[in-house]
Amino acid sequence: MTDNGVPPQYSHDPQNPYGAPNPYAAQNPYGAPNPYAAPNPYAAPAPGPAAFEVPEKWRSRFDFFSRYGQPASSPEATAAFKQLSFGQRMRLGANGPAFFFGPIYFAIKGPWRKGLSLFGLSFVVGFIIALIEYALNFTFPPAAYGAAIGALYSSTANWAYFLHVTRGSTSWNPYEGTPLFRRKS
Repeated sequence: MTDNGVPPQYSHDPQNPYGAPNPYAAQNPYGAPNPYAAPNPYAAPAPGPAAFEVPEKWRSRFDFFSRYGQPASSPEATAAFKQLSFGQRMRLGANGPAFFFGPIYFAIKGPWRKGLSLFGLSFVVGFIIALIEYALNFTFPPAAYGAAIGALYSSTANWAYFLHVTRGSTSWNPYEGTPLFRRKS
């Protein structure tokens, strides 16, 4: 264990991927530089929105994400998110075109891998709901399927696009960098 409680094999604290990098990850046990250490793309803060060529409507989102990270990633981010107006929170946390166009929107914006992952996840969710319907002999309204899948795409689109533009993310994980549970503020 290191002084911050992170095992030395991790290049970052798994509980706080946006925090300071583990100082021992780039070194071997004897303190010499480790030539095999992978760079941590989340260790350094992202450049501000002015550093990237994005439309004006994305600048406020990029500004928030580059300053605080994901809204649920830290108590500071949660507090800053709560300070925003309702409209600003909706623009930051949801994406209308992604709700209606799903994987097509992801393919056009760039993080197509995440869009395909969500497409596969939507089939799994649909299959589970179909099993529940069959077991309970009950039918959900067809619009409920579309709304649930649209919410899945909408809630991940902004953060996925931010990672694609600022970090060059090519991950298949649509929840990359998103904490599993919201931290207490």
